[in-house]
This record gives sequence, C-alpha cells and structure tokens, in this order.
Amino acid sequence: MKKRLLFTIVLCLLVSFLTACRQNQSSGGDDFNASSVSFLYAPCSIAATDQGFYFFYQYFLYYYDYSKKETIPVCFKTNCRHHREEDPEKVTGCDAFMGMVNEPFVGFSNGRLYVTALNLETNKIELLEMKEDGSDRKVIIDNCNGIDACLMRIHRGTLYYPTSLQGLDGASEKGVMAVSLEDKAHKEQIVFRTEKPGISFTQILPVGNHVYIAYEKKISGDNGSSYLYTIISHKISDQKNEIITEEDSYYLYGVQKNDIILRKDGQYYCFKEKATHPDIQPYTSGISIFANSKPDWNCHPDCIADEFTFFSCFDKSESVNDFVGELYMVGSDGAVACRIPDESWGVRGAQVIKIGGDELFVKYAAHPENETILMIYRTEDLLQGIVQATPILKKEEIKATSYIIDIR
Repeated sequence: MKKRLLFTIVLCLLVSFLTACRQNQSSGGDDFNASSVSFLYAPCSIAATDQGFYFFYQYFLYYYDYSKKETIPVCFKTNCRHHREEDPEKVTGCDAFMGMVNEPFVGFSNGRLYVTALNLETNKIELLEMKEDGSDRKVIIDNCNGIDACLMRIHRGTLYYPTSLQGLDGASEKGVMAVSLEDKAHKEQIVFRTEKPGISFTQILPVGNHVYIAYEKKISGDNGSSYLYTIISHKISDQKNEIITEEDSYYLYGVQKNDIILRKDGQYYCFKEKATHPDIQPYTSGISIFANSKPDWNCHPDCIADEFTFFSCFDKSESVNDFVGELYMVGSDGAVACRIPDESWGVRGAQVIKIGGDELFVKYAAHPENETILMIYRTEDLLQGIVQATPILKKEEIKATSYIIDIR
C-alpha cells in the first residue's frame, strides 16, 4: 500500500513537472536569432535552417545548401531558367521571382518558409507561407504595403511586425502585431499600440520570454534635430507591457548572452532579460572597451553575438559616403580577433547565423565592381585570424535582373 501510494505521488510530481516545463517552453518553433540582426545597412532577408539558409538577391529567392556548397533558386518548375532567363515576359513566371519588393523578408519556422512577395495583379505585397521547396503557397497577410519588413521577427512560432492601426475615434495609431504561425487560422493580436504622433519603430527584438519594442520621436530645436527613444518590454507569458525607458537617449542595440544592450551618448549600458523593472547599468564588456579605444573613429556595433561583436568603423574626418570601411571582429575582452577589409562601403550589414555545428558570418557586397555578391565566413576561422570567404553567388550568374526594372 505504501509503495503504491509512493508511486502515485512520484507519478503526480513527474506529470506536474513536465506540464510546468511545457508551459515555460515556447508553444513551438525556435527562438529568434538575435545575432541575425544587423544595425547598419543590413539586408533583412536571410533565414537559416539546419542544412543551409535562404536569402534574397534582386527579387529572387535562393537557398544555399551548406553541405553541398550549392546555391539553388527556390523554384519547383521544370525547365525554368530562373535568374538566367533573359526574356522579360518569362521572368515573372519563375517561382523564385518574388516581385519588386525593396526590403524583402524571409523567415523559417517549424519546417515552413515565410516570404514577402509582390502580387502583380493587385500590386500589393503579401506574406506567403510555403514548403521548403517553394510549393504549397498560402497567403498569411494580404497587404504588407507600408510595413517595415526589416523589423519582422519570428520567435517561438509567432510572427511580430510593426503596423499602422486605427483607433476607436478614427485616429491613426502605431502598433505591433503578433500572428500565430501554428494554428491554421493564423490568429492575430495587438501586443502594443500607441497614439503618440510622429513616431517610428526602430527595433523589435524577441529575447526569451520578452519582446522588446523600441520607437523614436524626432525633436526639432535651435541646434538642429535630435531623437528620443522609448523602449517597451512585452512579456509573452502574461501579455503585459512595461516601459523600460521613455523619451530618453537610450538606443536599443541588441542582446549579448542575457544582457540587453543599449547605447546613450556614445556609451554602452545593459539590463537583464529576465528582470522585472530592470535596472540599467553601464556595460563593461568588449563592446565598450573597443569603442572607447578608438576616440577618433566612428565605431558602431553592426552585429552582436554572444562571444564577439562585429564593428563597422571609419575615421571621423571621412565622409560616410566615400570612405574605405573596415569590419572588426572583437572578442568579449575588447581585443580584435581579426580585421575584415572592405574595398568599398559595401559591408551592408554583418549577420551571424548558425547551421548545424557551424556559426557563419554572412556578408553582402554592394560595390558594383565586386564580382561576388554574397559570401560567408566561418566565425571559428575568423577567431583564429583566418579571413577566407566562401562565395555564395556571383554577379556573372545573374542574367534576369537587368530586365526586372521594366516589369510591373
């Protein structure tokens, strides 16, 4: 009898523990990779899977198979020439062609692909859900016009994006929507809204059980214009919002391990992700050590990963439009692990993604004379000072893009 009672108690405790674990875990899908956020001129169009990653170039969607070292247009049509097509009328028939979307989005969650594409009949940008090969397409959002796709984030099976709303009195509002990608109805809900006029969202950053939302407000004065920033913490588990900073100079940069990184007046600060009513403290790490060591340079974190940070730097005396830029990989101690030279102002954002057991730094080339359009580096190699890139897509392979500008 005692053994049976003890077994029953243990079984109940085990069930309770597993239930609590499920409640504390995400409802589904992977956590958003904050290292994929780039803060300077970044393409918002890279989505990693276990075997490779999806990316956009010139309105075409590609998949790079990391093990095969092969770039593939996401098109399941036979006899399609994809980006090599030179007939303007046939270009739009390729499934990899997503239309003239200036800031395209691609995301990946639970084996499904999410892509913004232009509907040529309605001239509206739609968010599509599809299989990994580009087939079985469904419309999730039928009008993404005016939405900053570079702020779209997929986190734990939910898509977050900024949008314009209409208040009860008809007044225009700004807000952040959440769309469940797991239920067939794709239920939407507003997680944040504000009536403040003249604001623009600058960041949506999901981290653990929180989604951090930042927006700016332009202030005009006798000495010119400046910006004040507000940072909101949205707690996913109870759907409650908390103001972290309001109309202050703190700029939300990213996350390093469990620290949310802010920048104010050239100095770096942080607070803990799991904290309620977080206390903002000076951030003493490689980021601040390196930035303070270059007083004559403009150095900004371009991408923040857990163990290192990529900095874009240039001399303050140079113009941002014509200088020779350099990208520094800086460790947690502030030491430079390696320097990646950039022959033009074409870094276009440093993004770090993880494929299998490898961590990769992805870089777009923007200079028209660069033969390679997209390249990747293994961060393990970079930490050892080995600056050796693998080209993903070369300009000579692109034929259709010169015709796309004529297609409407």
